[in-house]
Amino acid sequence: MNSSATTSTLSILLVEDSPLDGRLLMEALRPAIQAGEVVVQTVKRLSAAVAELERVRFSCVLLDLGLPDGQGLDNVRTLREIDGKAAIVVLTGLDDERLAGEALRLGAQDYVVKGETDGEMLMKRIRRAVQRNRQTLELEQQRAGSFFAASRDPLTLLPNQPLFLDRARIQLAEARRGGREFGLACLRLDGVEEARSQYGGLVADDLLRRLAELMGETLRGSDSLGRLDSQQFGLILYPLDEPGALVEAVHRIVARVAALRHVGNCAVQPRLRAGLAVFAGGAESAEDLLERAARIASALPATGNGVAGLDHNEPAALPYPAVAVPIATPECRWQPWVDGETGACAGVEMMAAWGEAAEPGLGGLEADPQASAESSLVAAQCLLRQWRSWNEAGFKPDCLAFNLPAAALRGTDFAARLHALFLGAGLSAEQLQLEIQESAFRQLREHRQALLSLQSDGYRLVLDSEGSIELSLAQISQIPLAGIKLGRPLLRQLLEENLQGGVRRYISALQGAAQALGMTVIANGVESPEMLAALRMIGLRWLQGDRLVPPLEAHLVPVQWSRPVRVT
Repeated sequence: MNSSATTSTLSILLVEDSPLDGRLLMEALRPAIQAGEVVVQTVKRLSAAVAELERVRFSCVLLDLGLPDGQGLDNVRTLREIDGKAAIVVLTGLDDERLAGEALRLGAQDYVVKGETDGEMLMKRIRRAVQRNRQTLELEQQRAGSFFAASRDPLTLLPNQPLFLDRARIQLAEARRGGREFGLACLRLDGVEEARSQYGGLVADDLLRRLAELMGETLRGSDSLGRLDSQQFGLILYPLDEPGALVEAVHRIVARVAALRHVGNCAVQPRLRAGLAVFAGGAESAEDLLERAARIASALPATGNGVAGLDHNEPAALPYPAVAVPIATPECRWQPWVDGETGACAGVEMMAAWGEAAEPGLGGLEADPQASAESSLVAAQCLLRQWRSWNEAGFKPDCLAFNLPAAALRGTDFAARLHALFLGAGLSAEQLQLEIQESAFRQLREHRQALLSLQSDGYRLVLDSEGSIELSLAQISQIPLAGIKLGRPLLRQLLEENLQGGVRRYISALQGAAQALGMTVIANGVESPEMLAALRMIGLRWLQGDRLVPPLEAHLVPVQWSRPVRVT
C-alpha cells in the first residue's frame, strides 16, 4: 500500500479474477489513487481476500461474485464472517442484479454493474457505502450497548434475572418439545457480607467478581450463569444430558467457591448453598423451577456449603427428601482382587480418599450418620460415573466393591436411596459388592434394618474386618453375608504368630463356616511375599493388596484386567 496515504484515505481491497475487468476498475479509480484519496490492493481469489482481511483492515471490499474458489452469495457470507467492519460493494454483470439484491440482504452495502460506472460515480458509491456501513455499525453498537446495560449485572457482567429467565423459558420450551431433560440450580452465596463488614465494599466487590469468574470457568459455552440478586446466582446447563450432569456441575462450582481463601491480602471464606430443580413434566414454568430451587437453597444451613434437590441422580418422582450433601468429592483409585489359583482379576474395589480439601466437619463423618450417608452417596455417584465410562469403552468388570461406613447405615432412608441411585443408573445388585464395616455388626441393633434391606434388594454384603477376632460366628451369621474380608492387621498378626495362634484358629473357623454357607473369604492387605506365601499355605484363594496389584488410576484397570497376576 502507498505509504503516503493519510488517515482519511480509503483503503480498498479489489477481489476480481478477470484481468480485463480488473484493469477497467483500476483505470476508473486511477484519478482518486493519484490524488491520494484511495489505496487499492488487488487479489484474484477468495482465499487471498480472506488472508488480506485477516492481515489488514480495509475501508471497503469490491467483491466479484464469481471467483475460482468461491461463487455467488457465499463470497459475501465468507468475507462478512472475517471482517464485519469493512463495507462490501458487490461487482456484478448485467444479468446478475437479482443476485446483487440478495447480497445486500446479507450485509453488502451496494452493488456496481461492471462497465457501467465511471471513476467519479464509482468513488461516490464507494464513499457512500463506507459511510452507510459506518452508520450501521454505530447503530448496532448502540443497540448492543443498550441491551447489554439493560440485561447484565453491572458488577459481574453476568446476565441479570430477566435475561436469565428469558433463556430459561426458551430452553425449557425446546426441551419440552423435544422430550428432553431440563433443569436449573439456584446458587446462594454466603460470606460476602462478612467480607464487606470486615474489609469494606471494594474487597467485597472484588470477591464477587472473582467468584463469578471461578463459577463461569467450569461451564460450557452453551450453559448460562446469571446473577439473580445480591446473594443469588442461577445456573442452566443446556443441553442437559441427564440430571446427574447438573449435580456434577454444581459440585464443581461449589468446590471452586470453597477453595477461594484470599482476595489480595484479605482472608475470605465464601460459602455456597445450591438448590436443584429438574423439570418433571406438566405445566411447571421456568419461574416455578427457579422458585423451587431458591426455596431449597434457602432452607440449607448458612454456616456451610451444601447441595439439595435432585442430589443423587435419581428419577424426579422418587419420594425421598432432599438433604444437603457434603461438598467434598473423593479422589478415587481402584484396587482389584485376584484369584490366587489363576491370577485372574475377580473384582475391583473403589478406594475413595476425601483428601485435604474436604470441608471442615467432614472429618467427623463417622459421628454424624446423616453426613456420613450423604458423603457415601456422593462417592457412589463417582463409582457410577466410572462404571458408565468403562462400559462405554467396552470394559465390564465382573464385580465392583463399594465401602459403606457403619454410620452411613443409620442415615435417613439411606438403604432405599442407595438402591434407587444404583437402580436408576442401570447397575444391577448382582454386580455390586457392598463392604460393611465391622462396627456395624458390633452394634447390630442400630444397623440391622438397613443391612437386611440392602440384602433383600439383592446386594452381596461383605463384612470388612477391621483386624480383630472379637466377632463370633454367631454374630456374623445373624445377617446373610456373601463374604468376609480379612484386614491387614489380622494378616500381620497371623504372621507374627507363625500360623500357630488364635488368629489361625479363627481363620480356619471362618473358612469352614464360609464353605458351609457359600461365602467368600478375601484376604485384604497382602503386602509382602511372606504374607502371600502364608495365605496360600492355609488355603486362602481370594487375595487383594499392594503385593499383587496396587491401587490403580481408572484408565489402568482395564489394562491390568487383561493380564493375569503372578501369584508367587
